[in-house]
Amino acid sequence: IQAIRFPRALLPLTGTITDLLGASSTFVVLFAVAFMTGESPRWSWLALAPMLIAQSIFNLGAALFAARVTTHLADFSQLIPFIFRILFYGSGVIFNVSSYVDSDSWVGWLFVLNPMYCFITIARWAVMGLDASATVFVSAGAWSVASLIVGFAYFRAGESRYARV
Repeated sequence: IQAIRFPRALLPLTGTITDLLGASSTFVVLFAVAFMTGESPRWSWLALAPMLIAQSIFNLGAALFAARVTTHLADFSQLIPFIFRILFYGSGVIFNVSSYVDSDSWVGWLFVLNPMYCFITIARWAVMGLDASATVFVSAGAWSVASLIVGFAYFRAGESRYARV
């Protein structure tokens, strides 16, 4: 890494693309479950492509941010999986949030502020036809754009010090 000059952002980008390709088998299972539960193909399934792009943008921003932080604080890499696991399990992936929380309550807004909840809700809306408010779409888009901008700016600010001894 020290001997060759290349944009260091390629490393988190490669990881993000690898994870996206690795998750593609999940969508085979997703559609199989949809068919087994009686869902028929619908136009909203096409919304999964932009949702995946938005989530990949969010993931790239998070990867860029994490790459910079873990360069200077190596122990932080042990904490990152727990942070994302909390966001993931707190997103309603195992339970339907609308069954327990009113969307107008402050707790409902906490879910909308969780990017994982937004992406999961959009995927459920696209495939299963479940409800998704406009705020979920706006929140997912805002998280994606903000994550990429903040992650890239933070990563770029320290790029000159990467792989230096």
